[in-house]
Amino acid sequence: MTERAYGYEADGGELQFRLMTMDDLDTIVQIEKESFAAPWSEEAFRAELTQNMFAKYMIMEQDGILLDTAACGLSSMKRT
Repeated sequence: MTERAYGYEADGGELQFRLMTMDDLDTIVQIEKESFAAPWSEEAFRAELTQNMFAKYMIMEQDGILLDTAACGLSSMKRT
C-alpha cells in the first residue's frame, strides 16, 4: 500500500495529513499517556495497525511535528 499525504497551508507552516505508520508509535503513545487517564498501549496501536483491516489511523503534522491523530473505520451494526 502506498502512503498518501495531503497538505494545506496554515499560519506557521504547512499541515500534512497522512496515514499513521509504525514509526509514529513512540510519539503517539507519549501523547496518549499525557492526554488520557486510560491511554492505549503501544501493543494496542500495533495490533490496530497490523490486524484491523477495517480501521485507518491518520496523523496531522505541521513542519514535521505530530499534532493530532484521528481514527476511522467500519463497524458491524445490526439493523432490526
